[in-house]
Amino acid sequence: MSERLQFSIAYTEDVESYISKNHPEVRDYRIRSESLDARKANQGREPTVHYILEVVYEGEDFPSTKEEFKKREPLKAPPIIIGAGPAGLFCALRIAEYGIPTMIFERGTRAHERMKHISKYWRRGELDPDNNVCFGEGGAGLFSDGKLITRVKSPYVQYVMDMPWPISDSEYINGHRLLSPSEDSYRVEWYMVESDSADGLRGSASF
Repeated sequence: MSERLQFSIAYTEDVESYISKNHPEVRDYRIRSESLDARKANQGREPTVHYILEVVYEGEDFPSTKEEFKKREPLKAPPIIIGAGPAGLFCALRIAEYGIPTMIFERGTRAHERMKHISKYWRRGELDPDNNVCFGEGGAGLFSDGKLITRVKSPYVQYVMDMPWPISDSEYINGHRLLSPSEDSYRVEWYMVESDSADGLRGSASF
């Protein structure tokens, strides 16, 4: 059974050395949280780093985060998800892990295209009603550092960290396979690779 261990060390100090010196009984650890405290550093105070670790001792292992999904047949009509923000994308993923394809409809464009429109607004005040901080692939969460909504104690954190994200190449864009590009919209085929729970999944999305 793993335990949590919290401590603060100097910015220049090594975590491995600290563990070996102060907690030699720890066999292995995983960093759950790492936060830098640089307050008053400009006044000579040495920055510190606060850690929250998950540790195990001899004869123990970390709890498994693997989930088993009972495969289901695709529905007669695929579920429709409105919005390709964090909630919409993870909704599609979780449903896909049961073997059910979905369709995502998003008002805005792809993430890298959104950046052009958002930059125009921030620099010159030119607002595109369909491509801005709220609309487009990734949603408003794409531009958030996550501090307000990150649930550090959520059991799903490790699920996200262990996710086998696809590697993009010339055929894939942002983990999606481009099927029918056009000036106004495109369709993508969602896929995952080398996943224990979602091998060979397929879905679709329209932007």
